[in-house]
Parts: sequence; C-alpha cells; structure tokens
Amino acid sequence: MPTATPAFKVDQNATVTTVLSNVLIVPVFFQKDAAEKGFEVNCDKLQQLNDALSGQLLAQALEEKFDGAKSKLLSIRTNPQLPVKRLVLVGLGDKARYTPAKLELALQAAVRHAVELKDTD
Repeated sequence: MPTATPAFKVDQNATVTTVLSNVLIVPVFFQKDAAEKGFEVNCDKLQQLNDALSGQLLAQALEEKFDGAKSKLLSIRTNPQLPVKRLVLVGLGDKARYTPAKLELALQAAVRHAVELKDTD
C-alpha cells in the first residue's frame, strides 16, 4: 500500500517574515554564555524575526536559557506580524563540529516537536 507523502512548497521569493506556514524551523549554532547573557542575533534573518516579534524572540531565549546547544529547542508562538503560527529555533551545537548529519538530527527533533504541538495549538 502506498504511503502518503506530506505536501510542501518551496517559495523562492519568501522571506522569514513572509513565509506562510504553521511552523518555521530555524537552525542556529551554539553560542557560549548565551544562557546567562542572552542569545546574540548574528544574522539578518534572526534579526528580522526578532524585530517582527517586538523583541520577544531574544527575550524568551534568555528566559529559557536557550544557547543553541545540539538539538536544544526554543518554541514560541508568534504574533499577527508574522504569517507563521509558531517559530522553533533548533540548536546545531558547536559550529566547528557541524556536519550535515547533525543538521538532519536537529531538524528531525524540531519536526517531531512541531508535530506534537499540532495537537495542542
């Protein structure tokens, strides 16, 4: 019996603040001391998301001591400024030790988390 494949669309023109989705998963690298001092926005995409959320992204990252450690998740509901319902940051661990396999594992963890949230959101 054939299995159903989830349908998805890649929009080449979408940006992090215009993509239409229930969940937007954003992989990030580990930042030393982020759990105590706050997660630093070190790319334009994260800055756009934080701005659209009126600083809520970085505030919640600090509150939950999110530092981008391997497979660590930060999940937040968004506001009407973003067309996605939930934003999930997933940690990739140390940038110097990054491998595509680690990205795959981190994304699997984030997708499992998003599927679990589907029943509660």
